[in-house]
Amino acid sequence: MLRKAGHEVILAEDGLAAVDLASELLPDLVILSVNLPKLSGVHACERLHGDRDTAAIPVIMISDSNEPMARTQSMEAGAVDHVCSPLDLESLRFQVSNLVRLRRQRRVLESRLAKTERRERMRDEWVTYAVHEMEQSLLAVVEETPSVSDALDLVQSILACGQMSHPKALVTLRSCELSKLAAELDLAKASSDFQGEVQADPEMLTRTLRQLARAAWDQSPQKELPTLHLGGQGEDRLTIEVRAESSGIWHESYATLDQGCTASQGLDCQNRLELSLSFCKHAMDLMGGTIGVNTGPENGLRFWLTLPAAAPEILPNIVPFTAELLPFDTAASR
Repeated sequence: MLRKAGHEVILAEDGLAAVDLASELLPDLVILSVNLPKLSGVHACERLHGDRDTAAIPVIMISDSNEPMARTQSMEAGAVDHVCSPLDLESLRFQVSNLVRLRRQRRVLESRLAKTERRERMRDEWVTYAVHEMEQSLLAVVEETPSVSDALDLVQSILACGQMSHPKALVTLRSCELSKLAAELDLAKASSDFQGEVQADPEMLTRTLRQLARAAWDQSPQKELPTLHLGGQGEDRLTIEVRAESSGIWHESYATLDQGCTASQGLDCQNRLELSLSFCKHAMDLMGGTIGVNTGPENGLRFWLTLPAAAPEILPNIVPFTAELLPFDTAASR
C-alpha cells in the first residue's frame, strides 16, 4: 500500500535491526510494531528518540491493544501516534504522506538554517580578523598620537583611505576659496599671499591641508605653526605650499608621495606620517592635482601641491574616480 503511494519502504526483521537501519539511513518516517523480537517497539522508539541524529524522525507505533496504558507508553517513548489494529489503511496512507511531507520540509529548513549559521560564523570570523588587523594597524601609529582628537583624526584618515578605493565613489569638484579653507585650520596660519580659488573637492582639500600641516608641525624641531603660501604655475594651475622649519633630514615616509599605489594600500601604512601622506597623495590624484615635498637645511620643509585654478563656467563638476592614479613626476617632488 505504501509502495503504491510512491514511498520507498525498507523492512527490518526485529527491533535492533530497525534502530540500526534508522541510524544509518535517516528515513523520513519509522513505523514500529509494539511486539518486535529482540527489542520491543517501545524500547526501539526510546532509543531513536534519545539519539541526536534520529530524534527528529517521526515514529508511528502499531499495537493490538487499544488500552490507554499502551498508548501512553508509546507517546512517552517519543512516538507521534499510536495506531491500533485492525488498521484503517486509507487513513494510515494519508497520515504517512503528511508526516513524510512535514519531515522533508523540516529537512529543508534545517539545511537553510545550517547555511545561515555557517555564513554567520564566517562573518563573525571575518569581523574578528578585521578588528584584529585594524588594532594592529592602529597600534603601530597610535603611539605617536598624543590626544583623543588626534586619535579620531587618525581613524578618520584610515576610513577615508578605504572609502577612496571604492570604484563608485564620487569627488565633487567646485570653486574653493583658499582663504576660507585656511580659516578652518588650527595647525597652520595663512600668509598674506594665500588668496585665490582652485577647482577641488572642499572637504577633501581641507583634510589634505590639515594632514600636511600636522605632518609639517610634527617634523619641525621648534614646533612652530607651519605657514600656507600660494604661487602661480601657469594660467590654469596654482601651487599651494605648506612650509615649516626643518632639520633637513629626509624622512623615509616622504617616499609615500612618490608611490603609485592604490588607495586601499593606505591601510598598510606603518606610522602616522605615512598614513597621512598616503591620504594626501590619493586625494590629490583624485582631484586632478599633484603633490610632492622638498626639504633641506636652508629652505626647511615644504610640502607642495598643485591644483587647477577655478573655472566658474564649468563648475561644479562631479567626477567619478577609480583606484588608478594619474601620472606623477617623481623627480619634481624633491
